[in-house]
Amino acid sequence: KEKQQALQDYGTNLGIAFQLADDILDYSAPKDGRGKEKGDDFREGKITLPIVLTYNEALDAEKAFLSKCFREHIGLDDNDNFNKCCDLIAKYNGLDKTIKLAQSYAEKAKNSLQIFSENGLKNNLIELVDFCVKRAF
Repeated sequence: KEKQQALQDYGTNLGIAFQLADDILDYSAPKDGRGKEKGDDFREGKITLPIVLTYNEALDAEKAFLSKCFREHIGLDDNDNFNKCCDLIAKYNGLDKTIKLAQSYAEKAKNSLQIFSENGLKNNLIELVDFCVKRAF
């Protein structure tokens, strides 16, 4: 039961870390074939953690802009709006905060494996966590 729980915790935390890394890539993806185009989530109107963190700290006028984009789905195909959104995320450190959270979940995933003895499979699972998070930066 303990090992099953450890693997469940690993999978949950890996999944969250992976998704947060994916959220980061939408606003910072380099053009190097990482499988994600910069701005895809924005153009689809997806509210991801960098947006939530930015919105929570934004000034009223900035919140109105973000609401217009994400609640009313207005201007999502406009590159100027995407760039303005990126500027707001940078202003409020939305990516840095999301990276720290992704790293925290990655550490939880790796720590859940402590119950297992050292072996190649365990090392592969740890490397998978590192790969999922490091792809975002």
